[in-house]
Amino acid sequence: MPETGERPNRSVRLIFLAMCIAAGVLAPAAALAHVKWFTDPAAHPLRVDVILSDRTLLWINSSAVAVLVLAGIRRLVGRRVGSDSPLLRRMARGAPTILAIKAAIGLVAAATRPALLAVNLPLSMNSLGLGLVAAELAIALCFITGVADWLGGLALIALVLLTALLASPFDALEQVLWAGIGVVVLVIGRTAVDGGQARWWFQRRDPTWARRAVSMLRVAMGVSLIAVALTEKIWNPDLGLAFLADRPELNVFHGALGIPWFTDDLFVLSAGLTEAAIGAMLISGIMPRLVILGMWLPFHLGIPVLPAQELIGHLPIFGVMYLLFVRGSGEAQRASLPSRRAAIPERRTRIVIVGGGFGGVTTAEHLERVFGNDRSVVVTLISDNNAMVFTPFLPDVAAGRLEPTAISTSLRARLRHTIVMRGRVTGIDLEHRGVQVALDDSVDEVPFDHLVLGLGAVPNYHGSQTIAEEAFDFKTLGDAVRIRNHLIDLFERADREPDAEVRRALLTVVVAGGGFAGVELAGALN
Repeated sequence: MPETGERPNRSVRLIFLAMCIAAGVLAPAAALAHVKWFTDPAAHPLRVDVILSDRTLLWINSSAVAVLVLAGIRRLVGRRVGSDSPLLRRMARGAPTILAIKAAIGLVAAATRPALLAVNLPLSMNSLGLGLVAAELAIALCFITGVADWLGGLALIALVLLTALLASPFDALEQVLWAGIGVVVLVIGRTAVDGGQARWWFQRRDPTWARRAVSMLRVAMGVSLIAVALTEKIWNPDLGLAFLADRPELNVFHGALGIPWFTDDLFVLSAGLTEAAIGAMLISGIMPRLVILGMWLPFHLGIPVLPAQELIGHLPIFGVMYLLFVRGSGEAQRASLPSRRAAIPERRTRIVIVGGGFGGVTTAEHLERVFGNDRSVVVTLISDNNAMVFTPFLPDVAAGRLEPTAISTSLRARLRHTIVMRGRVTGIDLEHRGVQVALDDSVDEVPFDHLVLGLGAVPNYHGSQTIAEEAFDFKTLGDAVRIRNHLIDLFERADREPDAEVRRALLTVVVAGGGFAGVELAGALN
């Protein structure tokens, strides 16, 4: 019996070791990541005879074999590898931010050259070029600050589409990766919603949008890698050879390892085949974490020996690799986000929260993060107010420093997947599990399976009948507004009062209670 449980773990370790060895062997071959960044492609155009040669057939066969091998590995170890890891889930929270910032650095670097997304697409300093540079900088600012990041993502997609009009088809395909980045920032956001879900306007239409965005990014990266492999190496060996002529040390097989038959032409071809195979495996969606792990070393290998442009240009790619590694193909989200077509279960779990303060709203937000769009769970929040008030700022409202709208937020706008009922609870039937709620003109009963009470507290007069009858309560936003209006009325009357003693009485305020609320109110009024 123990052998059965150990076999999958042993298989995973062996495959991981094999991938590390393969990455180490193929790493030098993949070092020629972006030849066009360092060698002028105009002097080495694509040749039709090379495209129609056996190099194309070799590319197709090698990529197909790589995908088949990957499928065999998945069949051996199971569909998911590490998809339920708590560490990966924690890492995934910051992945969109890392991606957006690294993409922003790449955009700023391109704008300062100036170039359109990549070094090999230079811009002229005319009105069009200046406009595109301004667009790149504006998108970078949105990505760095998070302000209107959705607009930055949309603009980045438009910029890639514009590249198809201004550059050659293959150059445009190399930049498809940027469109994938734009989709992720547009759908998920620079700062991901808790649980890695999509923005609410995508989420409420289809809960699978977050997974779709990650899949689009994965496919976009695969397409870009294949385009680079074809145009710089497989279909254009002259360009790769020109690059190697200035940097012969990169062919470590021929130089450092002393393998005479591993010529520069074979090195360029192997680099292209490796890059194209990685792209094909990413597009297939089979075990993307394993693919990213295998390409990590090759894509970092050229950084120490090439100019700084290699590192800066690869930052967006590194951001994509990180996000794809921690998110995979989206299987982790697939289990928690039901299909839009999923039928509503006959028996749903009903959770009722009474109270719209910090306790009730925080509980509802946590349940939304846990259950998302799960139709088997219905969360209802009952409050006598349709807005949540940030009570620590009530003294500032009473003193006239803040407007009431500045410290209140709509419950319905804040809780997208929670039913919000505005009413007053008149009773709770524990035997039949129901909450009686007085609405405007009727009394409804809300059934529950689980009940959360977050009603807060009521004013305590400590037995003083005078304070109870004469003083203003100070618990709600309405109380703060009443105090403010009363003070304004007293100030107006004092301004017109000729008698000094009466004016002094009008301007005298007594705060009963020396707790946080009392001290803050006295300080604000003073």
